[in-house]
Amino acid sequence: MRILSFLYMRMTWEMTGISTIIRLFKSALQWHQVCMTEIPDHITAEAAVLPMTGDSPQATRILRRAIVTCALPPGARLSEVVLAREFHLGRGALRAALRALQESGLVSSSPRSGWRVTPVSAPEIREVCAARRHLEPILTTATLDELAAEKLAALAGRHAALMQRFDDDPTGSAAIRAAEREIIDSVAEALSMPMVQGWLSDLWDRSVRLVNFFEETGPLRYTPAPRARLVQALTEGRRNEALEHLEAANRALEAWLLERFLESGARVQSGRPAPSRSRRSRQVNS
Repeated sequence: MRILSFLYMRMTWEMTGISTIIRLFKSALQWHQVCMTEIPDHITAEAAVLPMTGDSPQATRILRRAIVTCALPPGARLSEVVLAREFHLGRGALRAALRALQESGLVSSSPRSGWRVTPVSAPEIREVCAARRHLEPILTTATLDELAAEKLAALAGRHAALMQRFDDDPTGSAAIRAAEREIIDSVAEALSMPMVQGWLSDLWDRSVRLVNFFEETGPLRYTPAPRARLVQALTEGRRNEALEHLEAANRALEAWLLERFLESGARVQSGRPAPSRSRRSRQVNS
């Protein structure tokens, strides 16, 4: 498995660029710590009712969720004083969290402007989709034991049921993405490759942030991929079919994001989404 991991590292190094892989490599190390701390599902940027915390993995999870759900919108400047007060974070934990999120590609910093949420841009869309295109095929090599296969079948059934109500329930997108994320996270966990799992987790978070932004600022919703097909192909050992599903899903995502980007115009350039519908709480998904 280590050899396979190395080969995929080398492939992504060559195909997506040195700077991208360095950032993914560093973020994977941070991710392995962050994933050990659970944050209650009801925590949002609008109402973070927590005691002051000095725990940097917990701070990272709180801020990551706020960024992915666009409660902290693309392009927003981040004041450490304001963030510490609004999210009840210690300054040391906050700074460590911002550095971890920078390695994940969700925030950036400069001497003059300080911390800033990564803006939405065409290069960001292309980078995320290109990295997913070269990393996600490794999911088809996951070894699924009987227990993992049963869990995935149950998750796929729930996802399929939610998908059937997609057209009739305009508020169901978040639930569908949560179910989808649980599926692909479970497959990634079965790889037993923490570093690759961390890279994929960052890419999926960045993808969901982009979808959330365009859904928040425009009238169109993204139609999720039917992940029950992926689960069926994986559990029945049809690797080629699973690869085709991943490729098609990624192409559809990239096309939808680029179309919304071209339509969005000034909204994206300003980095300040003007919601066309009332803001709703969203969970972090992919």
